Amino acid sequence: MPGLALPTQDAWHYEEVGRYLQSWAITEGSVDEIIKSALALNGLQGTIVTAEMFIANKIKMAIAAIHFSTILPSEQTKYIKVLNKFLGILDDRNMVAHCFFCMNDNFSAVEFYRYQIKAGPLKISKVEWTKAEFSAKRDQLRRIRDGLSDLPPLLNRVRLSALAGLSPLWLYGVAEPTEGNARRAIEGLASPQPPESHSSTPPLAKPQTKPRKRKGLAGAEKE
Repeated sequence: MPGLALPTQDAWHYEEVGRYLQSWAITEGSVDEIIKSALALNGLQGTIVTAEMFIANKIKMAIAAIHFSTILPSEQTKYIKVLNKFLGILDDRNMVAHCFFCMNDNFSAVEFYRYQIKAGPLKISKVEWTKAEFSAKRDQLRRIRDGLSDLPPLLNRVRLSALAGLSPLWLYGVAEPTEGNARRAIEGLASPQPPESHSSTPPLAKPQTKPRKRKGLAGAEKE
């Protein structure tokens, strides 16, 4: 394995690695937004939930949230397919983020040295990415972001329809919401109702009155 390469005028590999990881981070942020919208979290709450999660777990949580949502099955399938593509290239990210890399001998590609010890002896393999391959990888991430960009707003509209007591079909133009229902939904988002009381204290019992007694003809008291 070659030694650590210092930056030179031909050391474009540092730039390409950095651009790829930045593109990955932006795409991962798209998954964070899906989780926030699905769980009705604000920015800070969503950051707390996703900050310590592995990216694979984020993607799986987003897929589960889509399954649980009331968007059309065809829409669910579309978004889940995109997320599975993202999950399928996780190995690329792990290699770029964790493996030693340097320029190849003729400065035409970046060499990554991968280590594997899953089953058996240590294996070291070399993977090369050219500038064109880096560009194609970033384009792949951009297509994933584009495929997920309209999902968080859709999940927000689903929640809005639920607050209004509407069928999710109105989101797709199958049924129109009434003005009153839409107004109640907006008011519910702006001024959420306080939670119902679940106190275990029983209600006060009404005081019981004793039956009046009356006297009979012979002077005996009768009820």
